[in-house]
Amino acid sequence: MFGRVLIAQLKLSLRSKIYVFWTLAFPMILGTLFYFAFSSVYENNRSEPIPVVIEAEISLENHPFIKVLDDLEYEDGTRMIEKVDVSDHEEAEKLLGDGDIAGIITVSGLKDIYLEVNGMGVKHSILSGIISEYRAEVDKAVNEKSERPDEMMGEPSNSLSFVHEKSLGGENRDPFVTYFYNLIAMLAMMASIAALYTIVSNQANQSATGIRLDGSSVNKVFLELAQLAALMIIQSVITAIALSYYIYVLGVKYGGDTGLVYVTSISANLVGLSLGYLVAHIGKFSRDKKEALLMAVLLGGGFMAGLMLGDIKIWVEMNFPLFNRINPSAVITDAFYALNLYGVGPRYYRALIYIFGLSAVMTIAGLFLSRKNSYKSL
Repeated sequence: MFGRVLIAQLKLSLRSKIYVFWTLAFPMILGTLFYFAFSSVYENNRSEPIPVVIEAEISLENHPFIKVLDDLEYEDGTRMIEKVDVSDHEEAEKLLGDGDIAGIITVSGLKDIYLEVNGMGVKHSILSGIISEYRAEVDKAVNEKSERPDEMMGEPSNSLSFVHEKSLGGENRDPFVTYFYNLIAMLAMMASIAALYTIVSNQANQSATGIRLDGSSVNKVFLELAQLAALMIIQSVITAIALSYYIYVLGVKYGGDTGLVYVTSISANLVGLSLGYLVAHIGKFSRDKKEALLMAVLLGGGFMAGLMLGDIKIWVEMNFPLFNRINPSAVITDAFYALNLYGVGPRYYRALIYIFGLSAVMTIAGLFLSRKNSYKSL
């Protein structure tokens, strides 16, 4: 029975032109637009020094972050960061408002570094990327040495390089690669819509097919798991096609081992499918209302994960780190970030554990709610 349902669901999904378009064609079109927009912008601006004002709440003598900024260079040898001297904060705010500087960086500790910008653009994204990678490098050093962060203040730090060297785990320092992480996360999250539609169609209060299934001897758990397995197979193939297009046609460098990039991308579909499965079993309201609930989760979670504004995820990580551990979109992008920044290691394996763990929790919760649903009359 499991195999018959799986094959039937495969045929049904592949015949849906809308499903194939939104899960395959649309991400590829969007990825092409991203590539031509961001690659040209980055190439045209990456050799220009970025003017910033550095404000300090502590002594900056021998501070690792300042040494990092001083050492950063583009491939042609041009210094990346130009520090602008000001007399006070008011002058810095005026320069920022007039567009004469790209940002104000406030340093109040080893990794307590904050960025103030006026708008979003290439230079702002680069600054945000530098700070994010510096914080990650500090965390990496602390984990390796098992020392208190304040004990590292006097140590030289030249291991972080944004463009010129490859001292971290991955190979892509282009700040816009995160948009291609987000594309894979979006593709995986679209799987939740397919799962929602498929499971809701089995429910007796939603369709005539559901009424027949509810009155039959079919094991609904087996039925739903077979349908999810079929969707997982289709999503895996679609993800592999889209990712191959990004890597081998557009030339996008995701960073890290290419095989693990594929593994991570395909595994991410588990999160999307399990989310759709869970939402499909919440309550007995109509499909439209469940779809609205799912879209709220997708859009809200995507926004908080930085899919729409990259700096939001950093803010969430600093203030509500637990939310990033249970936010499906953040869990997926974290895995790519860890692979590119750290390479294969504890941080990456931990990200994969979050993917599989969150998927398992949502699937089990969906199964529990499915067994509780019953219909006395229709």
